[in-house]
Amino acid sequence: MKLILLKKIFNPEDIANGFVARFLLVPFRHPIPPLIDSERKIIRDNISKQERNAINLTIRKLIDQNDDIDQSILNRMDGFLLTGSLSNVHPDQYDKEIINHEMLLDESRDRSVFKMIQSIIQKEMPLLAICRGFQEMNVAFGGSLYQNLELQSDHQGHDFDRDASHEQQYGFSHQVDIIEGSMLHKISGLVNADVNSLHTQGVNDLSDQLEVNALSDHGLVEAFTIKEAKGFNLSVQWHPEWQPSKSELSLTIFNAFGDACRAFAVR
Repeated sequence: MKLILLKKIFNPEDIANGFVARFLLVPFRHPIPPLIDSERKIIRDNISKQERNAINLTIRKLIDQNDDIDQSILNRMDGFLLTGSLSNVHPDQYDKEIINHEMLLDESRDRSVFKMIQSIIQKEMPLLAICRGFQEMNVAFGGSLYQNLELQSDHQGHDFDRDASHEQQYGFSHQVDIIEGSMLHKISGLVNADVNSLHTQGVNDLSDQLEVNALSDHGLVEAFTIKEAKGFNLSVQWHPEWQPSKSELSLTIFNAFGDACRAFAVR
């Protein structure tokens, strides 16, 4: 999680006007206690006291498969950011057999996220999904995934070099073509953009409830929205949270998400 996201979602004048941005941080990874302590410290060490007063941060543990996000917590939130992860959606979720038993999975996240997605859409809460979150959205609406792009398709995979620096790992790696008339096109005004890419999986069958917003230069779905959803929603395969100030498209996405969260908070 990059702290720039928290700062970009609300404007400086919002702080002066007493606006409080409410965030729900859900760590799915294990071990849970050290993770929560470290992420809380990172957030509080990287924002000013004034900004800290404007951020109401809820950190909730999901420890076992029966522990769901309480609806009362969702009722206090103004937006939902579904992040990426090193883990992958279990193929059982889209009725496929595992082709690589060394693939990192997180079934606890699977169970929790798929329940949350439906609640968030029903509440018309703004939702931004990134990387694994993007893949989860497709599966949640009945789509399927390539477990390994290079083994199962003609599309190019984008695995990362674990020995490389973050700057190298998250550097721009290819271009996406933005569909004219799509929501992403309307908020950005762009028809193409360079993006980073760290994934070995990708959309295979896109759910018929979703609308393509962007394609890679080799035809892989890179962004989509929910056709019938009333609230703001956008799912992207790349990582706009990494150095967003260097990308006009990333800034546009977070500004739009922030606007939607503010509007949801006061409706």
